Order: sequence, then C-alpha cells, then structure tokens
Amino acid sequence: MKVPPLEPHCGSWIIVRKQTGKAVFETSTIATVQAVNRKKYVVLTAAEYLGRLNGSNGYDRALN
Repeated sequence: MKVPPLEPHCGSWIIVRKQTGKAVFETSTIATVQAVNRKKYVVLTAAEYLGRLNGSNGYDRALN
C-alpha cells in the first residue's frame, strides 16, 4: 500500500473511517499505516487532515 509522505512539519498520519468521516486514531508508525484496510479507511497526514478540517464545516465534506 502506498503511504502518503509526511510533510517536513508533520510527524503523523490520521486514520479516518470512510463510512462516517470520523478520525479513528493517529499514528507515527509507518508499519501501522501500511496495515490499514484501505477499503474501509482513509490515511491522511496530520497536516492534510487538519487543513481539510479547518477548511470545511465538517470533516465528512473534506473526504470528497
């Protein structure tokens, strides 16, 4: 599975449930990110997650 590269100022990924758009957990371990079921979850860098969250009225819209 391709892992989104971390931005220079970012140290973790956020795992988001596709069905609900809710963040499930945060990890800084690449092996954990590689093991995520991509059919059920979206992997975003923390910077991307926060940017999308701040740019919308709800995270569910940020997944689109």
